[in-house]
Amino acid sequence: MHHDDQRLIHIMGMYKSGTSWLLHVLAAHPELIAWREFDIIRATYANEPGPIVSRADGRLRRFFRLPPRTVPGQSVRLREREEIIRELFLGRGLLPVMDEQSRQEAERFSLDNVDQFLERLMALGQYQLQADDAPLMKSEDFDNTLGVGNMRRSDLQSFIEAVRDMPDLAGTPGAYFRFLQNQSEPQAPVVLKAADQIMCFRQLQSASPDSTKIVVMRDGRDAAISALHYGRLMEKWDAPWKPKELSYMDRLNAWSTRAAALAHHCEKHDILVLRYEDMKRDFHALCRSLFGRLGLAHDDATIDAIHAKTNFKTVTGGRKPGEAAEHIVRKGITGEWKDTLAEREQAVAWRLAQKELSAFGYTQDGSYVPTHYCDWYQ
Repeated sequence: MHHDDQRLIHIMGMYKSGTSWLLHVLAAHPELIAWREFDIIRATYANEPGPIVSRADGRLRRFFRLPPRTVPGQSVRLREREEIIRELFLGRGLLPVMDEQSRQEAERFSLDNVDQFLERLMALGQYQLQADDAPLMKSEDFDNTLGVGNMRRSDLQSFIEAVRDMPDLAGTPGAYFRFLQNQSEPQAPVVLKAADQIMCFRQLQSASPDSTKIVVMRDGRDAAISALHYGRLMEKWDAPWKPKELSYMDRLNAWSTRAAALAHHCEKHDILVLRYEDMKRDFHALCRSLFGRLGLAHDDATIDAIHAKTNFKTVTGGRKPGEAAEHIVRKGITGEWKDTLAEREQAVAWRLAQKELSAFGYTQDGSYVPTHYCDWYQ
């Protein structure tokens, strides 16, 4: 039995650009069911490091007026079965993250008896699953993202058994999509999100060719600042998923690499690209276009209700835009790079990412201009 690909909506990036905000916006729509972030593609596939290269890659070399250099891309490896299971339940976050001691204990659980494996895993994390006879979920009953507490036990056990016994492990994402869809009413579109899937788009497209793909784009100069702050926060919290320690220019370079890859994929595939800045500038207009494109209700009352549930002040517990806090949700503003970077740093950042920033309508002075990547809503 195949999953219904046309029911799926994938929010696939970019990193630190508002993907979580968009996920909650869609979750709050009365016709959608949205699940908490889980990267099933990266749980199934591993990116193998390519050749070691200098950080002064193509973009930095342009800045220093050096000749361009072709750098081979990363190869992708289908993980081994035990590795996929470990990534599914202990690495990528299908279940809430446990402390290190609990994770080590869980890694010793055997999959020979799936019922016992699930029982021990639930007890270790003190998770409560839905009963096997729980009714199918209806989109109008939820206005937030769903997680392990909304899963029926029988569905989760069937998914584990499917991965354990699957002859071709490339089918793991499809089994996951089917697992989620089987828990909700047949007509409900299902929203999934992973914050950095641009670099594994080919694998996502292969697993889910007919689904809707949405990318939230943000000025890379701001995204790099948010990435730095997020990394420091995760380091302070000692989070198991804390990112690598990189400089600001490294972060901006990573953004540029993804922006270039996105532009390439947009030429070949139907990807809905929207800018974070446009969401901030005119939330209602963008939502009307997006919901209309998705075939959903997009009247003012619906959008007003969604905005009330998902605006910055609500999700931060009362903070005003621009107020900093030790929270995964930062300041909620645009153009922060202009106040953070010195004049020389601003010039270097522009030279480093000019091509990709310009492609998506970002200018040197921080204003925004129309771009054909976003012309579906402008």
